[in-house]
Amino acid sequence: MYLNASSKFASTVDPFLNCIGRMFENLNITIVFIFILGVFVANILLRNSNPVGLWDMDISSKDNLERKRIKHFLTFKNTGLKTQNIMGIITLSALNVLILIFNITDIQSVWFFTWEGDFLKEFVHEGTWILIFAILCSSLIALFFFKDNLNFYSKNKLIKSLTIAWIAQNIVMAISVIIRNYWYMTYFGLAYKRIAVLFFLVLAIIGLVTVIIKITKKKTAFYLLKTNSFAAIIVIAFSSFVDWNVVIAKYNFNNYEKSFVEYRFMATLEDSSLPYTIKTKEELKTIDSLQNKALPTITSYSYFWDSEKYFEMIELKKSDFLERYQAQKPLEWNLSDYITYRKIKK
Repeated sequence: MYLNASSKFASTVDPFLNCIGRMFENLNITIVFIFILGVFVANILLRNSNPVGLWDMDISSKDNLERKRIKHFLTFKNTGLKTQNIMGIITLSALNVLILIFNITDIQSVWFFTWEGDFLKEFVHEGTWILIFAILCSSLIALFFFKDNLNFYSKNKLIKSLTIAWIAQNIVMAISVIIRNYWYMTYFGLAYKRIAVLFFLVLAIIGLVTVIIKITKKKTAFYLLKTNSFAAIIVIAFSSFVDWNVVIAKYNFNNYEKSFVEYRFMATLEDSSLPYTIKTKEELKTIDSLQNKALPTITSYSYFWDSEKYFEMIELKKSDFLERYQAQKPLEWNLSDYITYRKIKK
């Protein structure tokens, strides 16, 4: 602000600012962030202190709900649970009918899907995220009705059955989204977000199942938080063991006879996929001939690269990797690059 306000002030401090800039021009922000994060985690793990915060909450919180009896001075307030129960029955009955109709139409159009060679953007991208949002909303609505003493209301069997039926139908809807994503991967190959959607849906189904357990077993919201957090940690940990760049490269090129190979995307995969994305011109010509026959509508779009462009970019990427690897310093060595280098040089 001051620099823009006065040119004389700017010229005075400019040498000082340039000096600071030169000091930090080679600074890698990612490394700094990882270092700070490592210090933070090490501080938590190694510091000898009494448990506080979430640890205390975990120890003191209970998994099972306890009824809270509230005394009302006015007799008509005793009808609160009855009113809430009736409202829930009406709402959930309507929602069950609505989602039943949706699931029937979705099963017909998705489970028994027949592809006609067109793009599946609306079929997958828009539909998937809308359905995921609907699944999350269903959990929130179920938790809203069963957050307090309605869990202990003697006449809550109907609303409980309707809620379980509705959540079960949401699980069916989640399975439909998985099948929707499956068709997309079958005809358009694997990609990062398509794989991520599968993991997210697994967590969504686990979440819906735990909501059913919460309602039937009278569990607390903390039980949901703890169980689903644990499930998320397991899923994330499992997914981190796999080099998805290699998986994507292998799958997409091994299934080029029935699945569209998007050269532009394949060229953006990480270096670990290079042994599987490097193709000869003859191999690319074979892929092109089959792709043009099976997917003439898609391959004609100017957005997608042709095999010549792909070959040029992959060869450039290969030479850059080899040059960078051979110039590595000992502290820059890593197993992934070593394996990639060995496979390329075979």
